[in-house]
Amino acid sequence: MFRRFICLALLVAVAAPAFAQSEEKARHSQAVQAKFHQIDLLIQILPLVLTKDQINKLLPAIEQVRAKQKKALEFEDDEILKLEAK
Repeated sequence: MFRRFICLALLVAVAAPAFAQSEEKARHSQAVQAKFHQIDLLIQILPLVLTKDQINKLLPAIEQVRAKQKKALEFEDDEILKLEAK
């Protein structure tokens, strides 16, 4: 009986930090998801608020980001094809 108690106590002692860590990760994950939601709302609202001149000033930066995104996607596709070849 005493042996079972010690085994149970050790199990709880080992598992307790894992539970605490997962709660911390969950809180952090929820905070990140809330930020993504705010960004998504801004993406939908900003075009309605910006003037045509402001939008025209933003277009070059948007095009640069789209080009970088396209290169990143092409790189990922190439890497996936390399893995498939193996």
